[in-house]
Amino acid sequence: MRNLSKREGIIFIVTIAIIGVYGIFSLVVKPWLESAQDIDDQITAAEQKLGKQYKILAEARNKEKHYVKMVEAIGKVSSDAQEISSITNSLEKTSRQVGVKIANMQPQRPSNRGDFVVFAVDMILEGEWSKVVRFLYEIQNQPNSFSIIELNLEKYSDTTNVLRGRIVVSKIKASL
Repeated sequence: MRNLSKREGIIFIVTIAIIGVYGIFSLVVKPWLESAQDIDDQITAAEQKLGKQYKILAEARNKEKHYVKMVEAIGKVSSDAQEISSITNSLEKTSRQVGVKIANMQPQRPSNRGDFVVFAVDMILEGEWSKVVRFLYEIQNQPNSFSIIELNLEKYSDTTNVLRGRIVVSKIKASL
């Protein structure tokens, strides 16, 4: 091989340096930058997933608090006799507030259904149409939350707007 002139030597060294820099960039720096970008993308995806999981966790905690309140409201520890007494008192109080007369009230025997007990009350009502409807509305909403099992209403008199009827309501309590 022949010796290179000074100018050719400089061009050769610069070319080798450029090829070396390009090789280092292609083989080392570029893959490192791509992996750093991949890691950033993975971190962003993980942060988004974590944010969703925090949101789900917060919703679960709220639902758990609501569930605990419901269980406490449904399943307060009391004997069957106390529960029946509480139910009849609640029905009488609501009927007085609304202006409906309870002609007869007969608590039925509690029915144990595994995880819960059903308390039912059979009663005869008398009152004006609007007051009876209001009474039915009030006993089905909080804090009473009774369920109507049977309902039979008839006009009490042809000359008045008074209804008379039989209604069976129930309430569920968790058995502990």
